[in-house]
Amino acid sequence: MPEGNIIHRLARVHHRWLVGRQFTADSPQGRFTQDARRLSGRALVGVEAHGKHLFHPTRAALPPVLPGAPPGQALSISLPGCPAR
Repeated sequence: MPEGNIIHRLARVHHRWLVGRQFTADSPQGRFTQDARRLSGRALVGVEAHGKHLFHPTRAALPPVLPGAPPGQALSISLPGCPAR
């Protein structure tokens, strides 16, 4: 399990590389297809590390990808060996 300092370093790297970029999400095994569709096309607005948690808040792309989609959502990444809670 990664320690908090590793998560904070990843947050800095992800912020530098990804903030402001629009992304496409998918679900290779098909278990999260609907969630991937909701996140696809959103722009990353920041990266936040809280303890051992890494959050990627997003805002809707312009124009909205999905009509009626909420204005922003966050993607929480669970690294291997770190079950999501």
